[in-house]
Amino acid sequence: MPRSFTKKLIVFTLAVFLAFLTACTEVASTNQTTTTSTTITSSEPTGTTTTEVTTMPTTTTVTTPTTTTEDPALAYLPFYQHDDTTPYPEDLSGSLFKASMGYQGMLEQGYNNWYYEATSAFTELVPDPANDRFGTDSANIRNAILYTDGADLVSLTFKAPRSGTLIVTGNVTALTGSTFYVALNGVKVYPESEDQLILSPDVIQGYYLEFSLEVCATDRIEFVLSSGLAKVQPVLMYDELIESSLYFDYNNEYFPNTYPRHIGDVHPFYYEGKLYMYYLETNGRYTVALLESPNMLLYSEKQLNRISPYPSIDTYYVLGIAKYQDKFVSYYGASAVAINSSVSTDLYNWSAHNTGEVPAIDNATGRDPYVFYDPDIDRYRIIYISYYSRDTSADGDFDAALWLLTSEDASPEAWASGHKEMLRLDNAGASGREDPEVPQMAKIGDRWYLITSIYSRSVHGVGRLSYFKGEANTLIDDEDWTTKTEQFIDGEDICAAQLVQIGDKWYMFGWIPNNTISSYWGGALSIAREVYQLPNGDLATRFDPYMTKLLNQGLIYDIAQGGLTTVQGEMLQAEDNVTLIGSDPRYDFPDLAEARVPENYKRVIVDFTLSIPDPDGKAGIILKNEEYATRHFVYIDRAASMLYVYSRTVEGNLVKASLRIDLDSYDDIKVEVLVDGSIVDVFVNGTYSLAARVTTKGYQELTNTAISLFASGEADFTGFAISKLASQENVFD
Repeated sequence: MPRSFTKKLIVFTLAVFLAFLTACTEVASTNQTTTTSTTITSSEPTGTTTTEVTTMPTTTTVTTPTTTTEDPALAYLPFYQHDDTTPYPEDLSGSLFKASMGYQGMLEQGYNNWYYEATSAFTELVPDPANDRFGTDSANIRNAILYTDGADLVSLTFKAPRSGTLIVTGNVTALTGSTFYVALNGVKVYPESEDQLILSPDVIQGYYLEFSLEVCATDRIEFVLSSGLAKVQPVLMYDELIESSLYFDYNNEYFPNTYPRHIGDVHPFYYEGKLYMYYLETNGRYTVALLESPNMLLYSEKQLNRISPYPSIDTYYVLGIAKYQDKFVSYYGASAVAINSSVSTDLYNWSAHNTGEVPAIDNATGRDPYVFYDPDIDRYRIIYISYYSRDTSADGDFDAALWLLTSEDASPEAWASGHKEMLRLDNAGASGREDPEVPQMAKIGDRWYLITSIYSRSVHGVGRLSYFKGEANTLIDDEDWTTKTEQFIDGEDICAAQLVQIGDKWYMFGWIPNNTISSYWGGALSIAREVYQLPNGDLATRFDPYMTKLLNQGLIYDIAQGGLTTVQGEMLQAEDNVTLIGSDPRYDFPDLAEARVPENYKRVIVDFTLSIPDPDGKAGIILKNEEYATRHFVYIDRAASMLYVYSRTVEGNLVKASLRIDLDSYDDIKVEVLVDGSIVDVFVNGTYSLAARVTTKGYQELTNTAISLFASGEADFTGFAISKLASQENVFD
């Protein structure tokens, strides 16, 4: 996160203009003066090379700071397809108006009430089809890119289609040093206390704007660039700010049997640029359903059909999928002693795969089969749960294993007799019922990995992702998997997680429980995490570089701005660095220091660099909805080598999620925290991730959130910043 001084988020209703607005007349600005500015700078070092900005006039070359190496995010671009060329329908009846609704695929003034203007009189710019822009070399607008040489203003202008409260949000990203403001009918309304913002290109994620206006029909909201080159992406909504979470879930939908609809166990499959997210419905029958996405962020429902000859069951007849020649095959537990298969040519219509049945298994029952291709031996494999005993009574002997089957030839049509036992849980664990569910095998880099989620270890029942690491350049059959050490990705709040290969990358998906303290099955779909291999063969997780950019809608607050309030202990601040030194006991910590950030927040990304010099130190952030007493602590415990999400409530205290982290150093730890309603998602050093549902969905969510830095002992925070988290409405704007 760049270390910059920024204008804090302002959400306000401009009552001072109310009398003016009730006249409901359009006012043209003839005089716009600027006498003061808000300067936004950054101490983040930048590269010394320059690049030509192709969105500028063809006769002008503008240099912008860049790094000397290729942006790593570009390698991920093909995974995030989004239609940015087809024009939006012309429709002024809705409540959502994005700038892209005017310019996408269009070069027309007034389309969906968006206009492209220049000069203090806001004169419409002439279309320039040859350069795909409005205007001239000295002042022009090309899609979201505004440019002026400083002689004239340029304005991306929206004309209100009706009266009402208009909530103005958006991102402004400077590509060169730029000055910017927002006006209503020619009169500046943002920023509130200065005439304009001076924007730095060093703030690579841009700046987030949010405020509200009372408007009349035909009122003009003008997004004005007075100098420089900037990308301006406003999103306007009438009456209510709608921010649909990127953690996909169904809200207030119910099945005929009154069961609430959410996402159950997932089985993702990627093919020809689309992610097919098969999942089990929470209808009590585990019926398979399908979501589809071209970008791992925005999903649409798709219809699945059983066709003749019909699969032997009508519920979960599609689980994990493997491609063979021109068809797709999937295996499922059809009964206590049979694993059957289904086949499709289009991933939507599935019939029985009668030639690919698995011989009756030896043990009492089997389930959760996963079919995959093993390139090392040119064979297909199935890994599944095989039970020696499913007796879950108090005196029973629950005994589960994972078995591996191999095809007779290079097709999934016939299976060799016999099996390889991969894992054995013979009545293991305190519960007496450790069940290795949703198993997979994945070859990542030079190793094979056995993956499963072991039931009964958490309050949710369904377990976190466990993995067992094979040796480098070793065949599956040459490993003794029963002796491998169990390792973990993420925590207990991403349930029944599965991996999927997308291009040459791997991603993880699972469901995040909606209830924090029960085993109620199903929840919200997690946001895609990239899973990658470390040099020692361990697996690491992160948001990939392109996802990281998409999720960030712009800077709201930077620690260099100041405004921190000491709650307890001692705080020392120098520019963008804050040192906290603990004093008295509080919140179960022996010597706590706390410093509160100004303002309250909703749906944000918090990131900072953390150093914990005290061997027994703990440090992180506190999240608290101002309307309730509950506090949520996100912190690293150095002595325990643990990452925690811990909630302190009036009913009692509870660790919501935890993960062991093995850090080489406790200096300069990179921490990123996503806060979205009742979901908190934590990332450390681009290596570890931990999701937690901190309150039951819809209950005391983090919608009016106070944020504090805290330390038990001593800790340093550098570059602490808060940015806006994207929603379904704006993630690609």
